[in-house]
Amino acid sequence: MPQDTLDTHQKALTLNLARDIYGTIAEIGAGQEVAAWFFRVGATSGTVAQTVSAYDMTVSDERYGQVGRHVSKERLERMLEREFALLVSRLQEKRGGETTFFAFASTVSAQNYSGTNICHGWVGVRFQSVPGSKPNTIILHTHMRDATNLLQQEALGILGINVIYGAFYLREDLGAFLPALLDDLSLERIEVDYLSVDGPTFAACESGQVNLQLLQVPLCSAILFEPDGLPVAPIDVLYKRPVVIERGGFRGSESLYEDLLSVATEELKKEVGNGKRTPIGVPEMTLSNLSTAEVPAAEEVLRRVARLNQLGRHVLVSRVAENFRLTEYLVRFQQESIGYALGISNLIQLFEEGFYREVEGGTLAALSTLFATRVRLYVFGMPVEQLQRILSALGIDLSRWEFPQAGLADLSNVSPRSAIRHIFRYGIETGVLVSATVPQRS
Repeated sequence: MPQDTLDTHQKALTLNLARDIYGTIAEIGAGQEVAAWFFRVGATSGTVAQTVSAYDMTVSDERYGQVGRHVSKERLERMLEREFALLVSRLQEKRGGETTFFAFASTVSAQNYSGTNICHGWVGVRFQSVPGSKPNTIILHTHMRDATNLLQQEALGILGINVIYGAFYLREDLGAFLPALLDDLSLERIEVDYLSVDGPTFAACESGQVNLQLLQVPLCSAILFEPDGLPVAPIDVLYKRPVVIERGGFRGSESLYEDLLSVATEELKKEVGNGKRTPIGVPEMTLSNLSTAEVPAAEEVLRRVARLNQLGRHVLVSRVAENFRLTEYLVRFQQESIGYALGISNLIQLFEEGFYREVEGGTLAALSTLFATRVRLYVFGMPVEQLQRILSALGIDLSRWEFPQAGLADLSNVSPRSAIRHIFRYGIETGVLVSATVPQRS
């Protein structure tokens, strides 16, 4: 088994020269880039039984069956199921005793001619670990971030080779398999924000833990959990849907978090009206802005996710520190309204210029993104004494802000003393900053 890190050419050639590995490659939506690698390096007949490309939707439906969306996990699963079963049925008798069969598939929406689509796709491989064994399956969702269709095709070809190579040579160690997905690639080119593994080789793998590793490697900016606790591709939930995000560590007090998120979501619902998709409120647990000592272990992250799931919520877990970067992340899924539910202490942090020292363009660049059209910050007040204690603990200079003498501190009586007060006032007057109040519990 190869041990050293190999480039894409070497991986494809290694697979071609392994006479016990044989399979089908089916690619829809971004060329035949994975198959091309096997042909490019030579000795292709040792690995490739056939290649398939069904671009026409009618042809594709006839081959794999009709689905709601052609670029979807459901379509990929049907592709893997059909191609693997067909391969085994044709070749099991002839060479099944000495061959580990596989089927690789991808269904992708690469950049279209007008550049108006979301560039993403589903990629997977079904494979035997030894001849005649029950198959294992690896499925992942990816976002392509290159600026051109040609570069996206290239990146997908490399990713596909990494997936197949990893399935045969790195499958016993996800700690090695996951980073290798980006060999000859980078996060600036491609992200993997969902991963599922199934089969006898992965019997001990837990889906939540596996997907948290995508953040730890890192392979993506954020992962999403459904209310039932299972990971889901963020695009399947957030696509073209207004969303309200509440950021926090969520160490407890779920009822308070739920109150703030519910009120903010209702406010956004009033603004967007009776559209096709109602706004969704999503707690978001951010790990990147914590110190090493504060970052919870994976088990604790999953416990906090489970508590929020009990409220019927999807939960986003990210490594995104700044709100404006999270906004950029959310915009990739939709051009709908984006809201944030936050306390007045969190808002003050957003206006602290020191927070943006490492950001190109500084405070103005960051706030201009955050204050983009259709972004709303629903700001909840708190007792001024509590607010000042929180800010002091964060090292924020209280002399830079105006506060009321006593009572509730909110948007009506808190403002910065520096020149940034003009941006603060602009946010209020344009409706980006919105006062929100939690109803008193009876």
